[in-house]
Amino acid sequence: MITTHGSGSCPWEPELVEINEEARHAAIEISVSNGDGPCTADMSPRTFEVHAGRDLTSYTLEVTTRMGEN
Repeated sequence: MITTHGSGSCPWEPELVEINEEARHAAIEISVSNGDGPCTADMSPRTFEVHAGRDLTSYTLEVTTRMGEN
């Protein structure tokens, strides 16, 4: 589970991008698109469940953020 805080109209969305079993490392990218217009400044919390297919409790988790379309 990942909780982010940000605009209610342009929410952050997490995506599992890598799992390395040998290194016990997982990488998640959290991105936000600018949507169809300006984002509100309401700072709403949102919780996401990221499906990994295994327990990642003992893994090192790397989280990166990306803004915009690219």
